[in-house]
Amino acid sequence: MVIKIRTGMILMLISAFLTATGQLMWKIGINNLLFLLIGFLFYGVGAIFMIKSLEKEKITVAYPIMCMGYIISIFYG
Repeated sequence: MVIKIRTGMILMLISAFLTATGQLMWKIGINNLLFLLIGFLFYGVGAIFMIKSLEKEKITVAYPIMCMGYIISIFYG
């Protein structure tokens, strides 16, 4: 049995995690500039991962995986 690794899906999961973490850092960073900057960094890297994912995977497959960011945000909350 051959397991096909779909890098687009993995990249989108990483993107969802990074963007959710970036948003959490923004929330923490209201009173702390360091957390705010880290949040921008995480969110920016997450956007790059999302672009790379959309290059490798169909949008109908990859974009619903991006909704995992909402689930991660619930756990962060």
